[in-house]
Amino acid sequence: MHADTLNRENAHLKARLTEVEAALAEVQEANRRLEDILRTSQREKFGKRSEKLSPDQFNLPLEDAELAQGVLAAAQEKAEAALQRARGEAPRKPERNRGHLPAHLPRVERVIEPASTHCPCGRSRDRSFSARSSRILWASTSLRGLMGVRFTLDAISECRF
Repeated sequence: MHADTLNRENAHLKARLTEVEAALAEVQEANRRLEDILRTSQREKFGKRSEKLSPDQFNLPLEDAELAQGVLAAAQEKAEAALQRARGEAPRKPERNRGHLPAHLPRVERVIEPASTHCPCGRSRDRSFSARSSRILWASTSLRGLMGVRFTLDAISECRF
């Protein structure tokens, strides 16, 4: 019985050895393919013809991928809008903060007036409100809101000018 157990153990070990050898052959083949890819890449980057390619050309595939992603995203947004219209839903408007500065920014008001308030005939003209604008002013150390107020001068009805 001892010999029978040894024969089974021997057969089991031989089967295991063939499995390990097959796995080793697969790993060696994958390793060889990776080394070929590495050698090809090194030859392209450091070989005789490497100086003919500009660094910008190395990024071309990445730019193509980014462009494809942008086209895909635009098509997806267009399809979502079409589905919403088909369902009868109103398309979702983007949430933007146009024209409103953040409340925490300190404000600086700048008044813009004409150089002279006198009419060519010599009378003084009244100023009237024309426009108000706001924008972010980038100072060297902080951000501020710049509020611009523009005034115009009213015309005098009796004036010839």
